[in-house]
Parts: sequence; C-alpha cells; structure tokens
Amino acid sequence: QASDSTERGFVSIGKNPRYFAYDNGEFLYPLILNIRSPRDEINHDYFDFEFPKKEDGSYVLFNYLQRMQKVGINVGRVWMSPWFGGIEWNADENGFHGLGVYNLQNAFRIDQILNRALSHDIMIELALNHHGPFTQRYDSQWASNPYNTALGGPARSPRDIMTNKESKELFKKRLRYIAARYGAYPNLFAY
Repeated sequence: QASDSTERGFVSIGKNPRYFAYDNGEFLYPLILNIRSPRDEINHDYFDFEFPKKEDGSYVLFNYLQRMQKVGINVGRVWMSPWFGGIEWNADENGFHGLGVYNLQNAFRIDQILNRALSHDIMIELALNHHGPFTQRYDSQWASNPYNTALGGPARSPRDIMTNKESKELFKKRLRYIAARYGAYPNLFAY
C-alpha cells in the first residue's frame, strides 16, 4: 500500500523555469555557502586566524551545517577533492586505490555529511571535481592525478581526460557510481 508523502521531495526547476521548487511545489530560494572541506592548508599562508584541527575531520562540517541552519543558509557546497571527499585518486595517497577503485572511507564521509545536512534541513551541492587535478597551472595536482600517463593512466595532459576514450569511460563510471550512491538523497541539491 502506498500513501501520500508529507515530505517536500526533490528540488528541480519549478513550474516557472526561473525558479527552483520541491516536488510538492514549494518554492526554494537557495542561499549557498561554500563549506568545501574541513581545512585548506594553503590558506594558512594568507590568513592569521585559527583553523580547524586536522583531526576533527568531518565534524568541522557538521558544526558548519548546524550554524548554517541557525542563520537560514539552506545549501552547502562540498568539494569531492583528493584531500577530503574525493573517491578516486592516486594509489600512493592514503585511502585511495587508483583509477576505477573507489575510496569507500571518503564515500562514507559524504554519506555522513548528506545525512547530517538532512537533519538540519540543508541541501548539499557536491562539487564533483575541483581545478587542481585538471590543470597544469594554478594549484596544479596533475603530477599526482591517476589519469596522468606518467602514473600509468591513459591521459597525456588534462585536456585528454575529455577526449581520450579510456579516460572518458573511467570518468563516466565514477560519475555513475556517485549518482547511484547519492542520487536518492532528497537534499542533494546539485552536482
């Protein structure tokens, strides 16, 4: 037996294509904060305030979510990056296993963030990639990227990831896994 839900449902483009709405028609005005990851080691060079402790990990974001709810921010942007929530990276890095084998510890971290955000009525936008792995310029992480042929991957340069057949297939599989794992969360605002 099925009955009507009291939940709002997922967010999509509303009847008026200029606005977001939940499945039940309720309007959503997204107020978004880029909470990114618990720490940013580079920012230590630019700011002199106290940063979260490294060992606090995901709990830092849990605190952000609670504070966001108090002030009415309803969407948090979280990066899936090699240093925190990414699931695929160089096997030489702790917790990673190379291309096509996913870091389930980080996948679990994202599960926990989505669950905690749901309990605070906050949507999450998952940034599936950030700039570092796919550039040879600013904040480049190309030298550590498992797609790099220097590490046994199929791509000679960052641009090959979107043109090389094997790279595209591996990338597509990762995106499919992410969609399958997180797509049922009603508070997943966007990728």
